[in-house]
Amino acid sequence: MGRPSFREQALKAIEIDPREASEILAELQIKASEATAQLENPAQQRLLEAHRRELLIERIVRRVGSMHGLAPDVVRRPPSKIKNRHHVVMARSHAAWLMRNAGLTHAVIGRALRTCGSQGKRYSDRWSDHRAGVLSPVTEAQAREVKALVAQGQSVSAACSKVGVGISRYEARLVSMRRDAAKSEAQDHG
Repeated sequence: MGRPSFREQALKAIEIDPREASEILAELQIKASEATAQLENPAQQRLLEAHRRELLIERIVRRVGSMHGLAPDVVRRPPSKIKNRHHVVMARSHAAWLMRNAGLTHAVIGRALRTCGSQGKRYSDRWSDHRAGVLSPVTEAQAREVKALVAQGQSVSAACSKVGVGISRYEARLVSMRRDAAKSEAQDHG
């Protein structure tokens, strides 16, 4: 005989583990695309990379969903009623962090989680802060200290780690400080 076809490989793999059928088929489709793609054709290469990226995202979302006890659809696109619940936010943060570590950009992460790129960055930062154990609120004094270190030329992440605060909490404190400053300025002019 010869080498089994992709179809035969897929059917055999599905018999072994039917839960992973779509993932197995997607991997075999990528292998078939690689076999038929011309290496000099940039369009085929981009399409192949998009398939790989989508497969990676789907694996991460499925894994995070099972780790956090949520359906993959809830991780990717939570219903409006529960999207702000802590366990859903942390599951989405965990998925964003894993995607970022896999080399995906914040824009791709945002699209994968059905939100904007900046929210994808915030999700990723929140999980990093969770892993570092710095999810406690940041005081104004700590925020000013981080701001001074950044003004001296340090990166935000280095300044936050030196002060001992989380990046996501620091950025949230900056927003509230700006809002308070704008309110006081409006009252002074009013």
